[in-house]
Amino acid sequence: MEQYHSHQINDFSLATRTDCLPISALRLESGQFVGKLFTMQIPHLINLLHSEMTAWRQDLHAHPELGFEEHRTSEFVASKLAEFGCDVHRNIGKTGVVGVLRTGDGPSIGVRADMDALPIHEANEVPYRSKHDGRMHACGHDGHTTMLLGAARYLAETRDFAGTVHFIFQPAEEGIGGAKAMLKDGLFERFPCDSVFEMHNRPDLPIGKFAIRPGPMMAGGAFFNITVTGKGSHAARPEEGIDPVLTACHVTTALQAIASRNIRPADTAVLSVTTIQAGDAYSVIPQTAVIRGTFRTFRNETMKQIEDCMRRTATGVAGAFGATPRLTFPTCSPRSSIILPRRRSLPTLQRTSSARHTSIGIEV
Repeated sequence: MEQYHSHQINDFSLATRTDCLPISALRLESGQFVGKLFTMQIPHLINLLHSEMTAWRQDLHAHPELGFEEHRTSEFVASKLAEFGCDVHRNIGKTGVVGVLRTGDGPSIGVRADMDALPIHEANEVPYRSKHDGRMHACGHDGHTTMLLGAARYLAETRDFAGTVHFIFQPAEEGIGGAKAMLKDGLFERFPCDSVFEMHNRPDLPIGKFAIRPGPMMAGGAFFNITVTGKGSHAARPEEGIDPVLTACHVTTALQAIASRNIRPADTAVLSVTTIQAGDAYSVIPQTAVIRGTFRTFRNETMKQIEDCMRRTATGVAGAFGATPRLTFPTCSPRSSIILPRRRSLPTLQRTSSARHTSIGIEV
């Protein structure tokens, strides 16, 4: 079981107004808008929630649940939203939750957070470490859920807005299509939004800072399996077999040329082999080897191009060794800006800063 030590994450709550950021804060650099990181002014009422929100996050961290299994987490979220006075809608996209808060006439916005954990063993020794071996909130979704609950609590108590806010708590973000499941259940037909906002934790940003940029921020991604079938033999008689391990190593090396030699330099793409599994004995060349990994990009056309290149590369390289590859792509997630409908942007978005870098992490 893989072990994972997380970054130390400080529990804190965030809130900001974007309409106070001047357009002059933006500057043009290398053809792209680049802006400063802005400090958030945290309202006093949110500061008062600090200890309570810290307790929420630590409780969620201690009870991580995998995608579409977030039953305790969903109930925790739903009960809090009801306590705050929101209209609560359960079981959207299986274990998703939406809370609705209305005050007067105005735009309708969505604010989204993800809830699921990862299948990773937690090696931290904090008092609130995971109580479930092999599951951990290693991507910070416990923090995301807490942040959105804090926003719901603050807005419900102050009502300092005019319009409708949909608090969208998404299940199964980690590669198994929680967003698609919510869309299939009619998320935006039932809860129409003029704009949708979300924030992802970024441990390398100073506390109290945030950064955004125009266009897609998170990549779309896919997982892949390549099963290389050769011919098993004794390790002392390799000439009698077809070595799938050696073949898999050459396939892995060749795959690294796809991003550098097949994709336009202007199109961001990354392909990573993360596991190779083969054999059980020291003295036996196995029959098969399995290569697994992921690739990410910001354009659906580039994603399709990478898949085609992978099939061609694996077939050609394996064939040169006399082996046969079989490729499968168990999860393929379009980049997030294609998944979510964009009806219109709020004017204040034009006044905010843009981040220097996109993230090749995925939101699905």
